[in-house]
Amino acid sequence: MRSDRFKDRLFAAMEGESSYSLAKKSGMAESLIRKYLAGDSLPGMDKLVLLADLLGVKLEWLATGKGPKKCGEYPVGEPLGNYRVAEREGLAGDHYVFLPWYEVRRETGGAASYGFGQALDALAFKRTWIQSELRVSPDNLSLFVVQGDSMAPALHQGDIVLADRSAALRDGIFLVRMGSAVQVKRLQCMIDGTVKIKSDNQAYEEEYFSPDQIEMLDVEFIGRIIWAGKGM
Repeated sequence: MRSDRFKDRLFAAMEGESSYSLAKKSGMAESLIRKYLAGDSLPGMDKLVLLADLLGVKLEWLATGKGPKKCGEYPVGEPLGNYRVAEREGLAGDHYVFLPWYEVRRETGGAASYGFGQALDALAFKRTWIQSELRVSPDNLSLFVVQGDSMAPALHQGDIVLADRSAALRDGIFLVRMGSAVQVKRLQCMIDGTVKIKSDNQAYEEEYFSPDQIEMLDVEFIGRIIWAGKGM
């Protein structure tokens, strides 16, 4: 990504918005926004994702200038059960992978649906970052938009979390399906096999599930949350 081209795309995406306004919305220093616009600095992946989201443009376009500028100009993704990491020309290949992005929501029926359906979009991540930092296969990763306040203050509605669907059950934050409801929860595994499911928000009660109850009540631990992107 060249700074001279990125600064032009950022300026175009801002559509007349001031650097002060963008800095206030993003939580970044205005001086940093000005450096981006001057071509003196380039954002890392976390800030690039945040800028694209706030400005309503495609991450791929903001990073490379390729593809459509605006979000929602074309559909991306397949149902979760069939989705493979999309390899796109240009930004993809050996350097980037695109991960599907779903909204976690509550369904009225059909436990097997997970409440996902079509992916909302896809976000690009550096392949080397996934390999060196996350150390997982991109084929096992999916992004989800958090709904509700049960995990506040750690996670808030609208935050984007990355789930490793190959992760073994252990202590940590997981995407959990209980019947037809899919939620992000903190898990604690007991020595007898019981799993405590709790929220960081103290307004929500803890729940305990024995191994027999997990099977009987159709509880599924879909994936462990290994990264989160959030606004400030």
